[in-house]
Amino acid sequence: MSTLPRAKSTTAVLLVVSGALLTGCANSTRGFGTFSGPSGGVCDAFDRPQYQIKGATAYDQEWADKTTEAGVAGCSWARPEPRPKHLDVDPAAPVKFVPPAPKKRSLWNRIRHPKSS
Repeated sequence: MSTLPRAKSTTAVLLVVSGALLTGCANSTRGFGTFSGPSGGVCDAFDRPQYQIKGATAYDQEWADKTTEAGVAGCSWARPEPRPKHLDVDPAAPVKFVPPAPKKRSLWNRIRHPKSS
């Protein structure tokens, strides 16, 4: 018969197992332990941006900002440099709408229903 009651032994086992699992998060010398792995982990999945990213939409900009900030905080990236002016291209001229040409009647419709002019 064991010396600990069942509830206390379950709690002790749970604490030992969770402690063993969480030690992997604390033993990294390069940022967060969960971001790095045997092949570099998440930090190698994305390249560090050389300059500030400008998204086409608000959603794109928010994603770029979050990804950059996660890299700065978790992967010890240096902050990106200011965006070069030559990358900001003027928007394209508005496209003029050209309506499509009217469809030509099929041969069968031209034979069955000739124009009466």
